[in-house]
Amino acid sequence: MARLLLLSVRDNDAAEAIIKLVLQSDDVHKEGWGDHVAELGTLISAYSKLEWVVARPMNYCKCGPGVHKNRQMGWTKTRHFGWWVHTKCNRVSKGVMQKFVTNMLNGSNDLLPEYRAALEPPAEVRNEVEGVPPQPAVAPAGAQEESPQEGSSTAERNGNA
Repeated sequence: MARLLLLSVRDNDAAEAIIKLVLQSDDVHKEGWGDHVAELGTLISAYSKLEWVVARPMNYCKCGPGVHKNRQMGWTKTRHFGWWVHTKCNRVSKGVMQKFVTNMLNGSNDLLPEYRAALEPPAEVRNEVEGVPPQPAVAPAGAQEESPQEGSSTAERNGNA
């Protein structure tokens, strides 16, 4: 079982620094990882307040649809976590597990993709670092070739003249 943490950070600059460090510290094999984590810990302890912790389900109900003999077909809310779980297997539905974070947003926009895009280097730089050769430019789909010169016949354009 995983946990979701909500940190409240009043200083926008500190919040953006925390986000940047979290995104840069996702690989323990990266050079400088320890420095990122130390700076991250300092920023979090100095500028943030832990607002809530929620348990996140990692398994879902696999009992399947339909009514079978001796199968309980109800759902109940758990006391400790507050999840709606199947009464037979005590697991959440597949949709709840797969969209847990989206459901927690409660209609708010997730800004994380914007931060990820801002930190990701352009494709040319990423390819150079990864050793991928540059790709030749490709004409966009639907682009037409050069138009034939005026006065030329179809036979001349096809090389049959």
